[in-house]
Amino acid sequence: MSPIQDVASHLIQEKEHVSERVILDIIAKLSLRLEDIEEHAYLESRSRFSNLAELMGKALVHEPGEIFAEVERWSRNLGEQAAQNGEPLDQTLAVIPNIRAAFLRYVGRISQENALNFDEYMVIQERINHTLDISINETIKAHDQYKQKLIELARIEAAELSAPIVPILHKIAVLPLIGTIDTFRAEQIHNKVIPQIAELDLNILIIDLSGIQVIDTLTTDHLFRIYNVLRLIGVHVVLTGIRPELAQTAIGIGLDFSSIETYLTVQQALSRLTGK
Repeated sequence: MSPIQDVASHLIQEKEHVSERVILDIIAKLSLRLEDIEEHAYLESRSRFSNLAELMGKALVHEPGEIFAEVERWSRNLGEQAAQNGEPLDQTLAVIPNIRAAFLRYVGRISQENALNFDEYMVIQERINHTLDISINETIKAHDQYKQKLIELARIEAAELSAPIVPILHKIAVLPLIGTIDTFRAEQIHNKVIPQIAELDLNILIIDLSGIQVIDTLTTDHLFRIYNVLRLIGVHVVLTGIRPELAQTAIGIGLDFSSIETYLTVQQALSRLTGK
């Protein structure tokens, strides 16, 4: 067995011991005390660094492509867990230099004990640095992807909450629209709201625009698409809440609502539609 294989074997077989020594090294370099570390955080770090020590050992005797999947899994777990805990990415990455330095110091001592020459140690250092560089990239990707997933979920929830169907009379409901109607929200209305309207067996839907801040050709296009779909399923649609400033903007950019029944307020629409 070559000296490099001896070091690799030590990292894999003694990974629990390696993990403990690396943690103690990092704590000392950060001028912390072991008793100041919460037990669950310490145990979690020991498990994580134990797995990393095994990956380091494998990196010394395998090509990077052969262990990439394992490095990716370890890194994704680190990035996703940090994101779940609300930890900023820069805080997650801030500890990486200390981890790198602690592992290299430990491997340096083991290399001396196994009488590695300079070239052999340089090979080990290069392999460890390369593995950690891959890990950093994958951790960043995992952290960003998880945060983006949370943002997308929040966006979907907000879109659903901002377009509720409110039944107010028998077979009559109001759909209050708030904010901006972009392509994403229009798709949400198509996919979520329109099926609800069919389930409620509505005859009349009042789309209230009093919460719309800006009206433009894109908003109008989405409204007409929704209007046409509802007409096809037999729902009578009226618009309310077109404020004077919105009406002026609509006229100014050549928008035409003349084909749609419109009222100033929901109350006015109800009075006309119910004859009361």
